Amino acid sequence: MSKVVKLAALFFFLIVVIYSCKNSNSSEENISTETGSTSEPVLNDEAAGEAVEPYEASLCSTCEHKPGSINEMIEIINTFERPLKLETLVSSVMTGAKVIGSSNAFSGQPPGETHPRMIIQSAAGLILTVLPGADSLELSETTTTGYSKKAHIDFPLEVALNSEKAFEKVYDGTDGSSGTCGVTCHKARCDGSGNCEPYESNIIKVTSRYQIGASRIEALAEDCTDNGKICTMYRALMIKGSLSDFNFSVP
Repeated sequence: MSKVVKLAALFFFLIVVIYSCKNSNSSEENISTETGSTSEPVLNDEAAGEAVEPYEASLCSTCEHKPGSINEMIEIINTFERPLKLETLVSSVMTGAKVIGSSNAFSGQPPGETHPRMIIQSAAGLILTVLPGADSLELSETTTTGYSKKAHIDFPLEVALNSEKAFEKVYDGTDGSSGTCGVTCHKARCDGSGNCEPYESNIIKVTSRYQIGASRIEALAEDCTDNGKICTMYRALMIKGSLSDFNFSVP
């Protein structure tokens, strides 16, 4: 075979190799475009939803509710889709709210070592008490000096809430009936003739030695790093940023 023929054959072989490589790269580019693959994958809404932990995803960073009464809170609760988690509701009322904690074990919401009972004062003055990791909410609405109406709500809520359901666990009426807590800690306010006002009782404040300040709550929140219910409640409390104390203690 002459030298010219050999060179021609080599040239043809190189052309075939180059053309094959070009087609292979083009196919890879088409596959990448069709599947949406990039060096930094972007999750679609469905995939992003699957990647978020269920409790964390329940928080409402855009909500700015400011309940001033138990009835207003019930109205707010009934604007949410069901099921409604306690963490969702707490995160929705933190705009302008203030927080202290209580380590007093004598409570219907006994605190844990690293998660005290949280007492939240909404921007409009309603008191909410919650325990990180638990599923109950206590409400206290000041009526007259030294007295408040109480309500107790268990979560998650699967249906609409009415006032009767919110009050039944603290009820202590003139007919002698009582709720879960009515006799022991939230007795009705009664005069000397035995006339009572159901659901209204003394405001129970935090003894100063048991009070935990907002800065300590922030530190506990920072140390809480998992995605369970306790840490998610801390994130709900911190959803609007740093916390402020309020005066809700006695000597």
